[in-house]
Amino acid sequence: MPRYIGSNGEVQPQPDERTWTRNKGWTTYNVWVGPQAAVDGFVPSIIGGAYDTVEISHVGGIVYKVRASSSGLDEVNTWELLGAGLNEPLSKNPNYAALPPEQRGFLDDFNRTGIIDPAATSIFGATATYIYLALKREQLHYQASQWILRSIKTISSRSPIVVGMSNVEKLHRTSELPVTEIYPHILTAINAIQAPTMLGGYVWKWLKQTPTITSSLSAMTQITQEWWLYQWPTFMYSEVSTG
Repeated sequence: MPRYIGSNGEVQPQPDERTWTRNKGWTTYNVWVGPQAAVDGFVPSIIGGAYDTVEISHVGGIVYKVRASSSGLDEVNTWELLGAGLNEPLSKNPNYAALPPEQRGFLDDFNRTGIIDPAATSIFGATATYIYLALKREQLHYQASQWILRSIKTISSRSPIVVGMSNVEKLHRTSELPVTEIYPHILTAINAIQAPTMLGGYVWKWLKQTPTITSSLSAMTQITQEWWLYQWPTFMYSEVSTG
């Protein structure tokens, strides 16, 4: 029978306890017992330290038990690859941009004024005709695909915090991402993404976003970092490396 309360009424350490769950496997708990007043004074000293979980239970009478455990994981990293559709002006569509200058000029004028030059339809090919009819129906946008790579890193108070502030709002090649940290299935999906027909002055690269940092009373800090893959104009964003 463990001796729950010392002669001075302080919190006393007890033998460790272990539990097993399917999701976490084995967890070891450090255990202490003592009167409520002593437990109330003891628990704040271990919250936010080496422990991720602290439990208090009533044993009986004036005796309370404290169990504290660590997940054993100083850092957990989750990666997500998300697809998103953007509404872009029809004039940015690669098929529009590839039209002969004269046909594109007629369409630009119609898009701006709502009036078509009578000479235009005689020189329009199939693509220009389809775009003209779309503009007549006030279909002024088309869907373009964007990809978002998101890293969610959760670290404990035992782990030093490292925040990726370098090269924010700069354009990255896939090889310039932290590829050694990205999980293989995510990296395989990234390498399978096909670049669209490029517009002049644009590049198909990842734009690094500013990170988000969240801390909680559980002594865990979460760092969220995103990179957005899209056709970005080089006159607005600088590249980590050109080419």
